[in-house]
Amino acid sequence: MTYFAAYSYDGDRTLVYDRSGDPMDFCTRIETVKTIKDIDTDTLYLEIAVRQVDGSDKYVLCTATDILERPLHSLIDYGLLVSKVHEYVVTVTEILFEGAATAPCEHRYSKLGFRKVDGGCRFFGAEATINKQSCKYLYYDSLKPMGTFESWRDGILPLIFGNPKPILALAMGVTAPIVTMLEMAGIIDETAIFALIGGSSRSKTTMLKLSCSAWGKPSLKGALTSLSCSEAYFFSRLSEKNAFPHFVDEATAAKCSWDFSTAIYNIAMSVEAGKCFPDGTPRPKRTWSGSVIFTSEQSLLSRAG
Repeated sequence: MTYFAAYSYDGDRTLVYDRSGDPMDFCTRIETVKTIKDIDTDTLYLEIAVRQVDGSDKYVLCTATDILERPLHSLIDYGLLVSKVHEYVVTVTEILFEGAATAPCEHRYSKLGFRKVDGGCRFFGAEATINKQSCKYLYYDSLKPMGTFESWRDGILPLIFGNPKPILALAMGVTAPIVTMLEMAGIIDETAIFALIGGSSRSKTTMLKLSCSAWGKPSLKGALTSLSCSEAYFFSRLSEKNAFPHFVDEATAAKCSWDFSTAIYNIAMSVEAGKCFPDGTPRPKRTWSGSVIFTSEQSLLSRAG
């Protein structure tokens, strides 16, 4: 069912028109600027520009399913303000999908690290070449290079030379591909786990950011993650990595529902715990390979039951 005859933009606002052609202020300016197809999961994403009170746009990446089923919940935390929520929820979906029909489409990948391509093995990071075409990681901005390898190396080495702690942190950060290559050679079959343990203000996060700096933006809006999420979400993101390190800041922030003894075991074994669908049939087990690096004020083992 269509709830409006047309819509248009008036500065920072989105207007809708009823059947008589009269305009009505509807919501914050929202516009689908791009659609993205994940080649690994066949999921369609909409990149949406949400106008902020200062006149700038905040760009939000949402799945098409989320926009269909819960458009307000997907965007309201990013500044969406709707005049008549209950009457016009569907209108948000219609505006965004109508824009998606004419927006440019881009193909990206969501799995990082080694994968078999054209009979060989290639490493997928922030960017990769697929079928002779350049392709980006789904969350490209989190891994987007901020300079060249040479500038990173020349800036880092003088700072860490002769200092064993940052040297160790940097070494831990580059272990993931080595671990996976050893696994591919049949030498090991476990994921490496490192933990930087210490009290507050002991440079744990600084060392983790140093480890992370070779791979992407060293922040929670970049390549760092936290445990302030469910175990299911954590293992879902971890399973997207094969020889790409997973950086976790402040494991002590984990929700109390975490079962650390099982989680540590599953991480090390490189496979999630077996689960079933509601009908009792087993779910496919997700796997990963490489390394996981934590910071924590307490030993992870002390939180294991």
